[in-house]
Amino acid sequence: MKRTIILVVLAFFVFEYSSAQNKAAFDSYNKRNKNSQRAMHITLGSWAVANFATSLALMDNHDAPYNKYFYHMNIYWNVVNATIAGFGLAHVYRKDFDNYDLLTLSNGQEKLEKMMLMNACLDVGYIVTGSLLDYYSYKVQKNSDLMDGYGKSIVFQGAFLLLFDTSFYFIYKSNYKRFSKMSYSMSATPYGLGFKMVF
Repeated sequence: MKRTIILVVLAFFVFEYSSAQNKAAFDSYNKRNKNSQRAMHITLGSWAVANFATSLALMDNHDAPYNKYFYHMNIYWNVVNATIAGFGLAHVYRKDFDNYDLLTLSNGQEKLEKMMLMNACLDVGYIVTGSLLDYYSYKVQKNSDLMDGYGKSIVFQGAFLLLFDTSFYFIYKSNYKRFSKMSYSMSATPYGLGFKMVF
């Protein structure tokens, strides 16, 4: 009888400890994920503001390193970047990051990684397109300055976005690895279907 009571009490404490550890792991991941998403949109927004400032200052300067169309395209491009950053940041502050469900977390992580990889592929496409415009600008007479400026700008913006998207892809992947590198076994927790950590 005493042995049974001791085993029940021990099982209760193990259960409580496991539940607390599970919640701590989820909380840590959720916090890092929120901070990463906020940093991503702030970085994109800051890039857009920097481009607005420099392009407005240089587009009518004849001593600037590129023609005015380069700076025009920078401004057009970063109107889109600023819009995405603004809506994205607003979404981060509205989003509930208190997630304690493994399936929801895994699906969200998978979608996020796929989105960043798809963006990186688009960025490569931007660089190729810009390079082609720049290349053919030297072979035509009509609108050669426009093609040259737009081409160089698209390569410039595409290169930044490729660095941006791949960097945050690895940041998000690292966040998830920190969460999942421990060994888990399925168990019931106060937060639904959860884990028991195995050390």
